Amino acid sequence: SRTRTFGGQTCARRRAGTLGARVPGDEKVKATMDRRILLPLGMGFVSGLVIMMGVNHLKQKAKQRDEAPRKRALSAGDIRPPFPAPVVKLLDSASLCYLSTTHGGAPHLSLMHFTYVQHEELIVFTTRRNTLKHRNLVKSPDVAILIHDFPGLTSEGQVLDGEGGEKTYSRTYAVTLYGRAYVLEEGSDSERLREKHLARQPESAVFIKGDDIAVVTVLIHTARLCDSADKVTEWSSTGQ
Repeated sequence: SRTRTFGGQTCARRRAGTLGARVPGDEKVKATMDRRILLPLGMGFVSGLVIMMGVNHLKQKAKQRDEAPRKRALSAGDIRPPFPAPVVKLLDSASLCYLSTTHGGAPHLSLMHFTYVQHEELIVFTTRRNTLKHRNLVKSPDVAILIHDFPGLTSEGQVLDGEGGEKTYSRTYAVTLYGRAYVLEEGSDSERLREKHLARQPESAVFIKGDDIAVVTVLIHTARLCDSADKVTEWSSTGQ
């Protein structure tokens, strides 16, 4: 029988190709296509893995940055300018403050017993963990604290200050402190500060010791003093 050729291949070979027979070069084409498909997939997987590792690294660094102030808040090793004398005097003499917290744009104000630990430049107070105040401190730790040297009042409402009953005010009228609060984990540091707070505020033991009561420290970074003459003085932990 006669066999016609077309382009160097016989009709029989062409017919065989259409019937599924292996034609030379098919495996090379298939391998090339596989590489073109698998290579981008592999590169995408590696890129995703690198991105995940980078994100985890950034999260770890952020956690370390967040924990660093907490450690400094429990140490007197920080080189910080001391509070001005009027602030120290007020913090030593006062026992109540107004604590302002916020979360999601909603402010919350609390009346708190506090203790000033001078050698660590810390404000210490306690709070139950099931309160709105505690939730705010965990989610938004930036706080403001207002302390006022309220003069004593007689039953008639007259202002008294001092043993002689003179109607005078002290030179520091009010101080607003701005800082970052740290809800301490259970441990030796929190118990040490709890005992200091209890020794300073024994009448408030029910708010200091008990189940599910957390110790909170505030590391102050800025203070604003206002005296009875409406003179405002500022202090910064950076000394500026």
